[in-house]
Amino acid sequence: MKPLTQVLLLVLEVMVIGQDRTYGLALCPGDTSVTDCMSCIADVTSKILTLCPNTRGVVMWNKFCMLKFFDKDFFGQIENQTRHKIMDSQNAKDPVKFGQKTEDLLSKLARIAFVKQRMYGRSTIKFAESKQLYLLAQCTRDITSIDCKRCLRNSISQLPNCCAGKKWATVYSGSCIVGYQTF
Repeated sequence: MKPLTQVLLLVLEVMVIGQDRTYGLALCPGDTSVTDCMSCIADVTSKILTLCPNTRGVVMWNKFCMLKFFDKDFFGQIENQTRHKIMDSQNAKDPVKFGQKTEDLLSKLARIAFVKQRMYGRSTIKFAESKQLYLLAQCTRDITSIDCKRCLRNSISQLPNCCAGKKWATVYSGSCIVGYQTF
């Protein structure tokens, strides 16, 4: 099996069109296995090539990964414009309390990711009687920790508008991912 960095380079080479230079970045959550990450990146690459064959740039997310490429250098620049939200259709038993709790926990997790400059934080905590809550906050490694903090805050601030009280939700941007899930 090839190291993940070699696989990522191979995936990004596929997206070079003609003699044009293309800049690409792939991101998998830190707790995703190498196998799942590589599979996800291959799947997203295939979808991009099929759905967007002549595009000059795209950001596409999947459950385990994000792939971004553009014909202009985007490294080191926070990307908050591209945002996608997915959420469960069902609400928690007490949606208001649950929404406030998840937002608070994600904010704490984002601070951990920022302070430790790991650009990644995840946590699983016991929530309610027998439920557990999985939380994730992660940034692409090309932005600064200050921009990571800004991106995570902006994404977390989207939750009350779209996903308050939902059993699970994820907010994706071109530079970070935040999400939670009950199980």
